[in-house]
Formats: sequence, C-alpha cells, structure tokens
Amino acid sequence: MVLSEYFRSHRDEGRWPGLAWWPLLALVVLASVIRGGNRGVALVALEWLALAAALGWALGVRGLAWPASWGTGWSRALRVSLVSAPLWLGLLQLTPWPGLGRISAVPEATAFALLAGVPVVVCLAAAMSVSRAQMKTLLRVWACVALAQAVLGLAQQAAPEPLHFGLVTAEKAIGTLASKNTYANLLVMGMALCLMALFEALKERRGAGVRRAWFWGIGAVVLMSTVMISTSRTGIATGFLVLLLGLGLMWPRADRPQQRRRTVALRLVVVLALVGLLVLMGGLDWVQRFEDDRLLADSETRAALRSVATALAWQAFPWGTGVGSFAWVSSASQPAALGQFWINLAHNDYAQWLADTGLAGVLMLAAVLALLARRASRWEGGTLSVGCALGLLAVGLHAWVDYPFHIPANSMLAATLLGWLLREPE
Repeated sequence: MVLSEYFRSHRDEGRWPGLAWWPLLALVVLASVIRGGNRGVALVALEWLALAAALGWALGVRGLAWPASWGTGWSRALRVSLVSAPLWLGLLQLTPWPGLGRISAVPEATAFALLAGVPVVVCLAAAMSVSRAQMKTLLRVWACVALAQAVLGLAQQAAPEPLHFGLVTAEKAIGTLASKNTYANLLVMGMALCLMALFEALKERRGAGVRRAWFWGIGAVVLMSTVMISTSRTGIATGFLVLLLGLGLMWPRADRPQQRRRTVALRLVVVLALVGLLVLMGGLDWVQRFEDDRLLADSETRAALRSVATALAWQAFPWGTGVGSFAWVSSASQPAALGQFWINLAHNDYAQWLADTGLAGVLMLAAVLALLARRASRWEGGTLSVGCALGLLAVGLHAWVDYPFHIPANSMLAATLLGWLLREPE
C-alpha cells in the first residue's frame, strides 16, 4: 500500500532515481531505531545510507541539470546553500584562519555534529527534488515509522523493563527514543501525516480508498492517544493544535450553504468525539503535568537554561562557538540556580543554534524564511502541503522549549517536511 506508488511516481518524474530511492527509504525506516538515531553506531549507519542516497541521486542526474523545483537565480542559490551547510560550515568553523584560529571551541564535537547533519540535509534535498507522488509515498513511510513507535510505546506500558533496552531512567512510553518529549514530538508530526493520508484516501470515496482511510484515521487516534500517555506537556498541546487545525484545513469544502452548515456540524461532532475518546484512552495522568507548581518549577529551570544559551550567543557573536560545542562551553556562564548539573542542551534549539553558529546561523534562518515567504506568496493549498506545514509547526513550537532538532529522527522528518515547503512554487 505504501510502496506501490513508487513505480508510478518513478515513471512520472525521474528526479530521484531508483538508485537513490531505496537507500532513502532505508534511511527513513531506520531513522528512529536506536534512541532516535542518536547513538554512535546507529548514527554512522544513517550517515552511510545518506551518502549512498546522495551518490545515487548524483549519478542519476543527467549532465548538470538542476531539478525545476529548485528554482533559478537567488532562490536556487539559497536552496543550495542550505543543502550544502555541513560542508561550508565545516570549512568555516574548522579551518585555522590567520589571526583568528579555529572558530570552533571544540573541533571534534563540531566535526561529529556536522557529520550527523548529513542525513538531515539529504532528507531536505530529497523533499525538494522528488515528484509529488514520491513525496506522498515518503511521508506515508514516515507516518508508518511514527505508528511503529507508538505501538512500541504502548507495549512499554505493559512490559517496561525489557522494552526500554537498558535505559534505566526511562519514562513509561518513549519508544526507542531517550526522552518522552522528543518521542511525543515525533508522534505529533506523524499524526499530521496520518491526517494528510486520511483525507487523501477519502477523496476516492470507495473500495481501497475507504480501507486506507480507516487505517490512517485509526493511526491518527493511536498516535494522539500515545502522546497523551507520554505526559509530554508540549507534545499534548501541539498535538491537539495539529489535530484541530488538520480537521479544519483538510476537511473537504462544501459548495452549497446547506452542505456547509452540515459540514460545520459534522466537524464539531467529530472534534468532540475525538477529544472525549483521546481523554479516555490517554487516562488522566497527563492532567497532573499541567499543575501550577510543576509548570512554574519547570518553567524556571528552562528559563535558566535559555539564559545560558542567550548569553553565550551574545558573547560569541558573530562567529559562534562551533556547531555541537554548546555542552563543553556553556559551563562558564552556568547560573548557580542550576546547581552542578552538566548542561548539554539548552532546551531551546533556536538559542543554541545561534550560540553555535553566530551570524552564519542567522543568515541560514533568514534564507529559510525568505523561501517560505516565496512559497506562501503562491500557496497552492492541498492536503500534502497542509500536512507538511502542520508537522513543521509542531516541531517548530516544540523547539522553543526542548531539543527535537538534536535528535536525528526528529530533525530528519522535520527536514523532509521543510523541503517540500521550500520547493519552487508550482
């Protein structure tokens, strides 16, 4: 059901040839196997698969022709700069410059982090190059990965010790990731893709389309229920936001006034029924996570962590301290309120990115915003683009209070969603 569209899409547009397509699918399937790909051996395997996919793509491109979806002129230059970021950031931060030395305070950590970025930029390049049918297939594979993680999380509720794979301090439901927050974020992005596939299937209205609609609809419910079981506050909040926006934006529009009234009523009934069902399936443990005292205490801790990253970003501007160096250089500005804990992540990916990259990071964010604005100026709508936008919204909001972009599986899925939205407007 998921892979059958490959052959049709490959005939439609050979922008991502078979030599690269299969390593790309393997990259997606294996992205979250061991701690979200955030362990040495797992990460090396992902990097080799990413290089194989990139090489297959390069060999499949005829001559020096660029995909039309990469645009021309300045827009293509921006896309190329984003995809090649690990290369030019490495040259910038690891080269000994006269009178300045190496920009990176910890060159080994920077080299490791830039290599970890290779699968991310390959996913970005793939999403900017594949055909529409191939992109739908790719996103459905990602949705199945998220569903597999949800099923594992539910199984961990019944057998926590053997299914946590040696992670002693693990919460009840985390799948193969190391944190319930990044776990919940992966599931919320997957839920956006399930909603996309659900409304795509509903367009067929009969036969196999109805069966697929049931599969993806149940999948969305399972994902959101598991998010609630995880008790991740940001995951629950962004999950309900994506669910409500998805039902509101993807639901087929009615033409006649009477049909529109019925559609609004049906949406309201569906939303209320879903919320009630999710509350029953998720239990009430998540409610305790929203108590005032816990919210205030966690908010103060995260504010202290953000202050460390913000202070470091200002001190190191415009060069930054080097990608991946935050954990080693943050101790100098660590406030006493954090005690003796070693700060390895700022719990705000934007602040940490600016601390690591300085002006280069600002320019990269500006390039992303410029391309998104270009796409928004000629927004074509459709469930595919809406699904990508909602998934990207979820991870973008989560990155303000956590570190999803530092988990390879989450960042690879986010790059896939972003890549589709950075394409040249059709």
